[in-house]
Amino acid sequence: MTERWQKQLRKLRGIEPPADGWQRAESRAPGGDGLPPPRQRVVAGIVAFGVFAAAGAFGWQAFRSGGTPAGPAIDNAWPADPSPESETAPSAASSPMPVVEDYEAFVPSTYEEGGMIVLPITLPDGSTAEITYPPSLDIAGMGARPYWVGCGHDFGFHHYDPYGAQYDGEPLETFVGANGEPVSLWRGAKGTGGIDFLIFHFGPWTVDLYQYRNGVSPQPDREACAQNLRGEVTDDGWLVLDGPPSVALPEDAFGPPEGPEVDFGGLSPRGFIQMWPGPCDNEPDDGTKEIGGVHVDISRDFASWCDPGEMMRIHVYFEPGSELFARVFEDVEVRNVTLAG
Repeated sequence: MTERWQKQLRKLRGIEPPADGWQRAESRAPGGDGLPPPRQRVVAGIVAFGVFAAAGAFGWQAFRSGGTPAGPAIDNAWPADPSPESETAPSAASSPMPVVEDYEAFVPSTYEEGGMIVLPITLPDGSTAEITYPPSLDIAGMGARPYWVGCGHDFGFHHYDPYGAQYDGEPLETFVGANGEPVSLWRGAKGTGGIDFLIFHFGPWTVDLYQYRNGVSPQPDREACAQNLRGEVTDDGWLVLDGPPSVALPEDAFGPPEGPEVDFGGLSPRGFIQMWPGPCDNEPDDGTKEIGGVHVDISRDFASWCDPGEMMRIHVYFEPGSELFARVFEDVEVRNVTLAG
């Protein structure tokens, strides 16, 4: 597996399948332990499809019901777990047991303006933007998922409680969170790669933070994160995170690898879209192709470019021969980008 794919797998470990994906999949992609830390991660395209397929989300090459491969073969071997799975997990003092919930994607609200759809976006750091597109493109209907880093690791965002899918069993430790709600450490569910998760609940959102076992992530750091990370749900349903320096949220970090982003694609087999608000440049680089005055890094299944307004980096992963890249490149307009801080 190349370094490019290894770095992307860490972030994509939690990509959600459609509602019936868990029942249709024989196994779930593991948590990616042993991979480089999030501060070294870069974005890679076709891995998104590999992870979706392992979860039963798409009919790509690993989808159990068959399908046509979407790109070159990828070595999906995972490194060994940091420590063996424990047969029994210690009990916490007290923490409410979660209820198993059906998968529910976040479909953000939109409105129509002059025959176009306007999709307001709020990033986990509070940055905002709007994208417009024709109704037929239906980016909001693809399902949205934020992404950010903090507390020394990646945050996984779920618009439901993934108990039984992402984490399982009984809580190992429980803390009182900044919002007054319990924040607990849990064993990762079977197939998550031998790591644990610190679980936060903010309204309809569940946020997980992966934790290596055997003291790799010291308890004092875990406690500081659990007690100080704050979350607030906006009026239109997005989640914004905040906290003191102890939670180590990147300040003034925009674009990959540490900047907040939003991903679209969990509900759609058409492909996968990532967006990072913040300054970017449209300068030519090795391997880029100029299309309509925009320099695009493009291959048979991946494209990356800076929006002409130079305030949004966009990545699109697509099945070779599909029209998704062309539709996003030609029809999506970015406007009203306001950065947090």
